[in-house]
Amino acid sequence: MMITEGECRLFTFKEGALSALGHDLVLRAARWSVDLRRESRTVTARVEAASVAVVCARRHGADDPDALSSGDRAKIERTARSEVLRVERFPEVVFEGRWEGDEPSVVGGTLALCGVTRPIEVRVSRSEGRLVCKATVHQPDWGITPYHAMLGALRVQADVQVEWTLAGA
Repeated sequence: MMITEGECRLFTFKEGALSALGHDLVLRAARWSVDLRRESRTVTARVEAASVAVVCARRHGADDPDALSSGDRAKIERTARSEVLRVERFPEVVFEGRWEGDEPSVVGGTLALCGVTRPIEVRVSRSEGRLVCKATVHQPDWGITPYHAMLGALRVQADVQVEWTLAGA
């Protein structure tokens, strides 16, 4: 079953001595698909890396849609695409997984990101009739140096939270 209805969001978190100057962020992948095959208990999820865009900043765990100017958003998106995801060289992110049992709570598989394929586990739950899939991507495990500025006094944490909410699954 091919699923294209839902949302794929990424959450980044700031750290460092000057972290008060930065923002936690919510990003969204606009172009993605999930091929869920219940009979073989397999899933393949694909994301077009260049479709990742900033949704908003977060403060104290809540969305703050007015915290970023359009210029800030554009700069963050350029940096994410060119320096972090390197979309010209690695246009697609792919997760391939398999689960045991009828309703999985964990799907084990591999994530191909920035030319590196590594094992990863995705936690699965249901909420309001949707399938919610969450994973933590530790950027250095995929050869990604987390973004930093001001000689490292402002940095993005190495762990990025990824959340898929899938309708009709």
